Amino acid sequence: MRLVAAATLLVCFLGCVSHPALTDMTACVPAGTLLLAGVDMDSLRAAPLFHKLPPAALTLAGSYRTAQRLLAAWNGADVLIVIRGSAPGATRVARNLALMGSPDSLQGAVTQCRSGETGSPGLVDYAARTAGPSPVWIAAKGGVTLPLAGNARNLNRLLRNLEYITLTVDLTTALDVRIAALGQSEQAARDFEENLRGFLSLASAAENRRPDIARLLDSVQIRRSGVTAGASLRIPADAIDALIAPFTR
Repeated sequence: MRLVAAATLLVCFLGCVSHPALTDMTACVPAGTLLLAGVDMDSLRAAPLFHKLPPAALTLAGSYRTAQRLLAAWNGADVLIVIRGSAPGATRVARNLALMGSPDSLQGAVTQCRSGETGSPGLVDYAARTAGPSPVWIAAKGGVTLPLAGNARNLNRLLRNLEYITLTVDLTTALDVRIAALGQSEQAARDFEENLRGFLSLASAAENRRPDIARLLDSVQIRRSGVTAGASLRIPADAIDALIAPFTR
């Protein structure tokens, strides 16, 4: 359960490439980006379940109240945030476009923005093809070791033999979480499917005191075809509070 919740919260904390308005934003994504996350702030704030987000995510939204969209790029050491709109302390690089990050990341990002082409085409392209119109998403290169703790570190095992993976979140009358994964081979996609099924089974069994959460984990739909695999979970509005409770105490 904590793995699903951690992944869901991660996209909320970090923050759609398919939108035309993001073309110049993705041009700012530098080479060496391992993880890319985006939030359509306008859509998120208007979402019916926005008020159900954990306090940290609501605080983030408040910090970027003048931003329309956010795009965060992580290279394993630094995070660069590309902002459609404005934010306090951000460096403006074009009309309605600004950057936040370390001095080194900013210097490289300004040059990257002016090139008009993204520095990480493979990751950006996969995100564009799989994130769709979701207001919150995260995409990562396979084999990346994410800085996660506890059971959430199992995410790194899932990523081990993948080319790319995306996780998207939609907030309407329910919280819809979807995963799309591209394996390095058919066996890699099969391993991803089996590892995910195994972890969810163990997580469900561990929730013997909370049968509602166990049922939620058992309801995850997992699929695989060739080198691709995916999963989806619909979390009813009345179950969201129980899911994020361990992260708000």
